[in-house]
Amino acid sequence: MAVADDQQLSAVLDEALIAVGDRPALRGWRCASCGRLAFGIKRICPTCGANEGRETRLEGVGALETWTKVFGQSAYVIGYGLVGDGEDDQRVRVFGPVEADGEGDLVPGLPVEIRFRVGTTVWGDERVHHFFAPEAR
Repeated sequence: MAVADDQQLSAVLDEALIAVGDRPALRGWRCASCGRLAFGIKRICPTCGANEGRETRLEGVGALETWTKVFGQSAYVIGYGLVGDGEDDQRVRVFGPVEADGEGDLVPGLPVEIRFRVGTTVWGDERVHHFFAPEAR
C-alpha cells in the first residue's frame, strides 16, 4: 500500500529513520565537530565521537551502488543506495529493497527515488518502510 498522508504515517513509522513534514524523508545527522553526514539520528558521531550535531533530511533521490537478488518464499532485490542531504557532496549508504522491472535494468550509479509505503513486518505489525525505485525519466 502506498503512503498517502502524514496521519497514516504517524502510528507506524520509525522516527529514528523517517521524518514526516511536507513529504516523508529519510533522516540524516550532521556532526557539529567534523561535519560528517550519517544516516539516522545519532547521539555520537560515528567518525569523531563528538556528541553534538543536528538533524538533516536526506534527499529523495540517490544512486544505486550495488544490489543482490534474495531467494526465499519469493525472490526480491535488495541494494545499497548512496544518498546525500544536498549540503555538500557527502553521501551515506542506505540499505533497502529495490523495485525494478527486472534485475537486468539495474546498473551501478543508476538514479533511484527513495519512496515509502506501509507494509507488514514478520511479527504482523504495520510499519513504514523505504524502498528504491529507478527514477522516472
